Amino acid sequence: MPSGRYGANSVVLGANVSAAGSGSFCDVEGGVYQVHVEGTFGGTVLTLDAQGPNDTTIAGILGVSITAPQAGSTEIRCARGERIRYTLTGGAPSGLYIRLVKAQD
Repeated sequence: MPSGRYGANSVVLGANVSAAGSGSFCDVEGGVYQVHVEGTFGGTVLTLDAQGPNDTTIAGILGVSITAPQAGSTEIRCARGERIRYTLTGGAPSGLYIRLVKAQD
């Protein structure tokens, strides 16, 4: 499944990701989102990046650094129209699914 919208209240950032690197930027409506991650981390670190006003990457600006599967234990606040992507650094991830689920506006 490609990254992007998944229903009215969630955004898929990555599906079945099995290599370190970065995903594509996805549009986010704005509000508070829970970060849901499933799969094998294999020592990798997941961070979330925002896209800057000049299409630059603002790495780790959302303050998220995840090293194990979780469902909703990390929340982020996004501005309306923000563009978000994941970055996986190090390790050997396998079958990672990364989704933002809207918790509130």
